[in-house]
Amino acid sequence: MHKNSFTCPGGFSLIELLISIAILAILLINAPPSYIKWYQQTKLKNTVSELTLLLHQAQRTAVTENQPAYVIFSGVNNARMTLTTFVDCVSQQNCPTSQISKQLLISEPVEIEAISFPHTYIRFAPSTGLADGMAGTFTLRANDFRIKLIVSRLGRIRTCTPDAGIAGIPLC
Repeated sequence: MHKNSFTCPGGFSLIELLISIAILAILLINAPPSYIKWYQQTKLKNTVSELTLLLHQAQRTAVTENQPAYVIFSGVNNARMTLTTFVDCVSQQNCPTSQISKQLLISEPVEIEAISFPHTYIRFAPSTGLADGMAGTFTLRANDFRIKLIVSRLGRIRTCTPDAGIAGIPLC
């Protein structure tokens, strides 16, 4: 019996290797756009969660310390959200670090698309934690994805998305 010298019982043929490499190349070409969208959505959702927590912390601070708490926002790209109980920080755009309770920086790929508050700050009332007539919305965006963070006059904080496609966020 004559054995073929070109076949190996435990190896792969050249065609099998080429097909495997072609399939791998197709997968690698399609993976980066999906990964980028996933990263943008995740970064946007995390930023909105951090901003929501900052607003809740401001409410809690106003109630527990029985004095007004302010969340001051400045900038659109590379925005800064500052939580403080010092009223002087509201009139000045620079707040000394000793008077800052917490600060949140919003950076790429997330940016603030729109802010609809009457001032550049939100004031939470002492003892009640109400937003003192400071109702408004933040619209945050990461390329094609947008999430609105809505603060009612009563201090209720909720999120929604004007666009479909962000899992776990209800439509506005």
